[in-house]
Amino acid sequence: MRQDGLIERCIEAVGLDNATTRDTPCRPGIPLTRDDEGEPALGDFNYASVVGMLMYLAGHTRPDIAYAVNCCARYMFNPKRSHEGQLSRSLLMTEFPLLHVESPDDYCTVHFTGTMPRTVDRTRT
Repeated sequence: MRQDGLIERCIEAVGLDNATTRDTPCRPGIPLTRDDEGEPALGDFNYASVVGMLMYLAGHTRPDIAYAVNCCARYMFNPKRSHEGQLSRSLLMTEFPLLHVESPDDYCTVHFTGTMPRTVDRTRT
């Protein structure tokens, strides 16, 4: 239920090997906008490639980052430095283990709300 290999590839691609993790995938109360007047992206990494990898994660194992990654994908063809920062923040959120299932027979209910602790309710079939 985790994709550690893909997360590590994303972190290496962006160059965030020693960065600290974040509690939320986007900045609370600050929407990601087009930012026409913003500074151009640094281009240290392939923005579209990292967005694609994070979209795969969001769709398969990390639904908690889906909204933030979708916002970043809107600006994939003309990213600014603010968009790179948002993408990095979403990526730093992926370092948190979302859940760990020891047996494929377990059913899990996970709470994805803000700073609420991630809890797992397990019941055997």
